[in-house]
Amino acid sequence: MPGQLFTNYFLEEGILRTHAWQESLSQPADFESFRAQAQALLENAAAFHTINEAATEQELIRPLFDLLGWADYLPQQGSDRNEDIPDHLLFADAESKDRATAKPGPNRYPDALAVSESKRFDLSLDDRDLCAADSNTRRSFANDLLNLTLASPSVNRHQKVDKDVAEWLPALNACWYVNQVVLVKRKYNLTMDQAEAAAAQRVLDKCPKPIVIIFTDPGPAPPPEAVPPAGPSCPRNCTEAHEMGMSNMRSDHACYQTKFDRDGDGIACER
Repeated sequence: MPGQLFTNYFLEEGILRTHAWQESLSQPADFESFRAQAQALLENAAAFHTINEAATEQELIRPLFDLLGWADYLPQQGSDRNEDIPDHLLFADAESKDRATAKPGPNRYPDALAVSESKRFDLSLDDRDLCAADSNTRRSFANDLLNLTLASPSVNRHQKVDKDVAEWLPALNACWYVNQVVLVKRKYNLTMDQAEAAAAQRVLDKCPKPIVIIFTDPGPAPPPEAVPPAGPSCPRNCTEAHEMGMSNMRSDHACYQTKFDRDGDGIACER
């Protein structure tokens, strides 16, 4: 069968050639009832001004599971490492689900019949953008300085991750960030879905011209700590301090140094 799962082609055309679809046509009354209820769910999701992936799961994906009679599933939980794991595990029956529930997350897959991966409502699932580009274009994109932004690990791994501008914006320099996203998409002929385009437009409408980058002032650097010279008067480490009878030096001691005060309680080389 032409077409692949998770492409618009499959959802719009390829699915019509599957055995399950053809079999559903033999029961028109049941099919029409299902289609009407599914259509109501889709219209409800479309009525949201913006709907992220989590809301899509809550308002559309799980109600569709219920409508299909697929009650035996488990939502997957994320991790601090932002691992790429399916959003749902689907089981053939309650017994399989119960077996999986008793196991740690990575060991549940053998009991599952299928996995489900959710995407934000109205997000294009087609692969005509970079996934369909030639290797030179993908390599150029990956190394393009226009597409590279310095970010702390905590922001990159736990906040930004794979979110677009409809789902995440930086606390500072949102104008610059969104403008960069638009420039990259134009350069590589990449698309924006309706939610992302609307979010980008809202930000850019409020941006000054030209766009400026705001830097936060970290304030004056703290003065360097005065380090007493090592020698016969002050120890170089706590071992020497103990040997010299200088244990438990308080912060007002002439030889006190913070590197000797590991718990920060104002007493160095404690015994």
